[in-house]
Amino acid sequence: MNVIANAPVYDARAVKEVLRTEHTEDQLAAFGRPPDALPGFITFFDPGLSIVDLRAGVEILSHHIFYPQTWYDTESFAKRKESPRYRQLQMGVVKYSFGKPFAEQQTLVPPGMEIPTARVVLTAMAIHFLATGERLFSDCYVRSVDQNSDGGRVVVGVFASDGFDVSGYWDDDRGSDIGLASSRKF
Repeated sequence: MNVIANAPVYDARAVKEVLRTEHTEDQLAAFGRPPDALPGFITFFDPGLSIVDLRAGVEILSHHIFYPQTWYDTESFAKRKESPRYRQLQMGVVKYSFGKPFAEQQTLVPPGMEIPTARVVLTAMAIHFLATGERLFSDCYVRSVDQNSDGGRVVVGVFASDGFDVSGYWDDDRGSDIGLASSRKF
């Protein structure tokens, strides 16, 4: 891990170490270097694991960082995998996004940024915690772009000692503890 002005960077080798992924040296080399660090962002190699696979993997390592829940095991957002690549996630909520419905929160996303999937947010939270012991979004939820099968917007966070929570809230919910996550577009 490399930290520059509150900007941790976890390259593919660092992520292999903390998540114990099975990438070969050739694969690690092919992923290349991470993008330059940005203050206030976590830069990380995303191995593309689904939320369900990520949860199972960290539990095998004896790290119970997911709150014990099974409601989302059959949800499409939780089973979705992606191609491995580098990402940058804002380490805090989008400014002024608390207490607003999703439609208003979306208007606050700065140019060059996007609302990430729950999978991306949880992957960053897990990697950062396993590397440093620091809990991102420990006292709030962040909305993702994902929706559950009931139409609720998937939120993650409140990363306390019993793990982080995955829940669903309606888009018009103005919860004072529900902010918006953002990540850099590449």
